[in-house]
Amino acid sequence: MLTSAEQYELCHHLPRWYPALAEFTPETYFFRETDDIASRLRELSWTGCFLKDYVKSVAIADGSLISDLRRIPEVIAKMKMYRGEIEGGICARRVEDFDPDTEDRYFVYRGLAHAREGSPPEVVEIAARRIGSPFFTVDTVRRRDGVIRIVELGDGQVSDRKKWTAHQITSMLRGNSELDGAANRSQPAGTETNRTSSAAGSGG
Repeated sequence: MLTSAEQYELCHHLPRWYPALAEFTPETYFFRETDDIASRLRELSWTGCFLKDYVKSVAIADGSLISDLRRIPEVIAKMKMYRGEIEGGICARRVEDFDPDTEDRYFVYRGLAHAREGSPPEVVEIAARRIGSPFFTVDTVRRRDGVIRIVELGDGQVSDRKKWTAHQITSMLRGNSELDGAANRSQPAGTETNRTSSAAGSGG
């Protein structure tokens, strides 16, 4: 395994990576399944939210986008029905005006961010520096005001390729390995090159 159990959870569970990237992703509050989530969100003057567990949302017709907070128990029940369980707990995310046609996935491998086309946006480069895992994905979307936001991280070993081709993935992995080999050959004997990112929440 390239990633440890701790690194897997860091990228797979929203509450783990959220503190490191809070300014680049929608505002989020975390709850137990039994909490009165609607009342808490009303106290915050929220009228709606995007609801998911620590890992996934409900990918059905009316989905997890909630405009009436009274629907929260219904959506949680659907999560349990379709997925079998609530993983971790409940995340309520502030609704932002996204352009769904701009969603994209980036890979970070051994501290370097990779894009299918062109260069990764700055927020992905920041994630590459802040998240302490050797292999993970960063999903972004552009807000209607032009700001690129991070919507999800995932462990690179279990994430879908999405629009990436198999050739692009293997080229990315091979390219990083060649860079590592060249860097190691340039180091004096007895030293080690470490190109992985720092622990979550540090630097940036």
